[in-house]
Amino acid sequence: MKTAAFAFLLLTLVPAPAALAHRHHAVVSGLCCQNLDSPVFWASRCDVECARFAITSQNKSVDLVLSRRAVALQLSDRVMHKLDRELRHAGDEGEDEGFLADAIKSAVIGGVRALLDHSLQCPLGELRDVEYRHGRLILTGEDGERVFESIEIDDDSVMEGFSERDARAFVREFRRLKGTSD
Repeated sequence: MKTAAFAFLLLTLVPAPAALAHRHHAVVSGLCCQNLDSPVFWASRCDVECARFAITSQNKSVDLVLSRRAVALQLSDRVMHKLDRELRHAGDEGEDEGFLADAIKSAVIGGVRALLDHSLQCPLGELRDVEYRHGRLILTGEDGERVFESIEIDDDSVMEGFSERDARAFVREFRRLKGTSD
């Protein structure tokens, strides 16, 4: 039920695009996104199967997706499937509490699912380079600022969560796509 609790707390991020665009800091059930500003934006989830390249964190919770137009960070398909199961179970459990209570529960569960069906994205043209250094993926924007640097889940940096092999493969594919060399 930890995933469902996480999801319900994420519902407080419904105004996330506006908050993220104005450099606000949000910490929700172990997810921390601070000082996210241009060029990062909130967008629809990427289909990992259709991506040019994608890697999943070692704990299987986050995907880093490379497409021809953007780099996206999102909850993994595995986490989304688990969340769907837990949200369905949460919607089914309990006694019949009446029409209004059932309607509110359905709206909250649907809202949580819709909210999580998104990703944080950075347009490829806004990224200067990606490198792997000291156990961490580093995405550098054209302005020299690091992208996705402050994303944490349960006090762990997401950009440190990928295996060295996967991270280095992501760097090679990014550079190939951007037409730069190692």
